[in-house]
Amino acid sequence: IAVLINMFISTPLCSFCFISVFESTGSDALRTPLTPLNIIFRASFMLVLSFVSWQVPYVIEVIGLISAVFVCCNNVFFPVVFIARAPGRPPLGITKQISLCITLLIGAYVLVFGFQGSLDTLMSKLAADHDSDKASASHEMNSLSSFSITSWLLEVVG
Repeated sequence: IAVLINMFISTPLCSFCFISVFESTGSDALRTPLTPLNIIFRASFMLVLSFVSWQVPYVIEVIGLISAVFVCCNNVFFPVVFIARAPGRPPLGITKQISLCITLLIGAYVLVFGFQGSLDTLMSKLAADHDSDKASASHEMNSLSSFSITSWLLEVVG
C-alpha cells in the first residue's frame, strides 16, 4: 500500500516535469498548455504510461528493490553525512555523534533487510512463474502426446 501511495504522489509530479520540459521546446498547438491538442497529448501520455506499467512484469518488486537503496540513501545516509560534514559548523558533541551513529545503524538495517525482503519476494515470484510455465508446458506436451496417440489409434482402427 505504501508503494501505491508513493506512486500516487510521485507520478503526477514526475509527469508534470516531463510534460513541462516537452512544452518548453516550442510554441505550437501541441506544446502550448491546455490547448485541445495539448490536452489530448497529456491524456495520451498518461495512457501510454499506464499501458507500459501494466505490461512490465514485477514492477512492485523492482520498485521495492530500488526503494530499499535510494530511500535509505536519500532519507538516512545523505542527511547524516551532510550534518556531520557541513562546512563552518561547530564540532558535534558526543551525544549528537552517538545519535548519528545510531541513525546510520538503523538505516543500514533497513537497507539490508528491505533489500533482502524485496529480493526474496522477486525471486519467489520469478520461481513461481517459472514453475507454472514448466507445468503448463508439461501439460501441453502431455496433451499433444495423448492427442497424437489418440489420432494415430483412430487412424489405425478407422
